[in-house]
Amino acid sequence: MARLDDITNRATYQWQQALSKYTIFLTIIVFIATSLYLVLFSGTKPGPSITGKIGGVAYFFIGWLVMALVVSLPLYIFLAKFPRLGGIISLANIALTIFLTRAFYLWLFAEPSVETDPYVVVCPQPIPEFTLGANSNPSEEEVQQLCACIWERLSSREKEVARAIATGQGDDVSALNVRDLASRFGKVVKQCGGTDL
Repeated sequence: MARLDDITNRATYQWQQALSKYTIFLTIIVFIATSLYLVLFSGTKPGPSITGKIGGVAYFFIGWLVMALVVSLPLYIFLAKFPRLGGIISLANIALTIFLTRAFYLWLFAEPSVETDPYVVVCPQPIPEFTLGANSNPSEEEVQQLCACIWERLSSREKEVARAIATGQGDDVSALNVRDLASRFGKVVKQCGGTDL
């Protein structure tokens, strides 16, 4: 006849085995779902070259194995010690898997950001030099059109202030007029399409 301790231990062991499989299965499913989401919506994908394909395959197979060991195993051990925290541990498993998957994916496949100097615009009109975004690379014709548009949209007082600053006589202009020009200048550049170049 079986003792009560044997039955209890066997039931606990079977429950822990099922929970272990569930935890690993959940981790792998969350890893795959997060990876698919990142591929489809992050704007960052493994490249078409052979290294990009190998990196994608390595990421997938090594990633789910690491997730199962790094995330599921410690949480499973923690769950074995504290079975009443099952719901919290499952949520922690999902959150940790999503976080680590996203971090590893972006670290592996995201292009390194390269700081470039912003494009400096020098106009033939007496407008102070100004910069566009770091990724701006307008043609000479676009620069000429932008400068002409800006000059056309400035009021006569703003043109006087701009001329004084551009010719190095900015000290003769009141600080209030300089601030007015500066606050309006960005709006005029945007209206003339300078932010899209």
